[in-house]
Amino acid sequence: MINRQSVVRVGLGLGLAVLSGCGSDDPSGVFLPDGSSGASATGNRTGAGGRAGAGGRAGAGGTSGAAGRGGAGGTSGAAGASGKSGASNAGAGGGIENGPLAPTIEITTPSAVADPNQGDVIAESQVVVTCQAAASPKPGAKKVLASSVRIQMLDADGQQIGANGNVHSTQTPDEYAASFALTDVPNGALSFKCSANDESIPPNTGSATLSTFVDHGPKITLETPEPSSAYPITPAILFQFSAVDAPLSKKDKKAGVVSVTLNVNGVSLGDVTGHELAGTPGEYRLPVDLADPALFTPPPTGSVPVRIVATNQRGVARMSDFSFNVDNLGPVIQIVSPPT
Repeated sequence: MINRQSVVRVGLGLGLAVLSGCGSDDPSGVFLPDGSSGASATGNRTGAGGRAGAGGRAGAGGTSGAAGRGGAGGTSGAAGASGKSGASNAGAGGGIENGPLAPTIEITTPSAVADPNQGDVIAESQVVVTCQAAASPKPGAKKVLASSVRIQMLDADGQQIGANGNVHSTQTPDEYAASFALTDVPNGALSFKCSANDESIPPNTGSATLSTFVDHGPKITLETPEPSSAYPITPAILFQFSAVDAPLSKKDKKAGVVSVTLNVNGVSLGDVTGHELAGTPGEYRLPVDLADPALFTPPPTGSVPVRIVATNQRGVARMSDFSFNVDNLGPVIQIVSPPT
């Protein structure tokens, strides 16, 4: 005999199961709390983003935004209720360069020069660059990270020359300095860049650039005598070389050569501009008699040092040093047989 109470209970159970399947948007009729469409933010309905969205774990009203953890630039999207802003990770190293909270940077030496005809251009073989790197005065700004201060030397095209300077702090608060050798830097435009980060994570970066010029004086090119070459003390040795303008820019009006001096074996032969070749500006030629007792007493022998100095209208002098050899003794003759 069939128990009617058991039939009723089975029927009611099946009815509840059918109602549960119809009341859910899950096509399988079974609630999937972590299925392919994700948990519903509004009662088991599939979110707009879900796991298959643009990177988020939940929909537009869920616990993270439309961009989610894969959002461009940040760790979560802009719309997520609990997501972090991606925009805050922009800029160098994740921070913002020269933003309102970035350190304030000012290069204090050397002087900025926009026109080589005005202002003090750099005329030394080495320059010390100093800059002030202080925390932004804006509320919420943090201290400058001293170890992050960098000073760089750039050419006329803005490309870095050599390595970063060896930066050190000075006795002045918030001041840093670095030295740069300029011996191999050609005449012309030059700039320096100073940058620093603050202690934020990610850091805010501040930077400043100063432009100027470097002048090493006129360009000197030696022709004769060649360095390390050898000559007899007679006849007179022909010295030939050029000393020409080396302008810092197309508009430089102070690059013209105003004097050229020659020193041989420690004896100054004075200004030799009177020996400039006619029709060849900047080319000089003159004979030097090393056997002339009025100039060289005693006459030189062995290595003979030479210095040529050319000065431009700006007052910047370039020196060219070299040496050549002079034979003033001739061969040594010794009679070994017959004995004397």
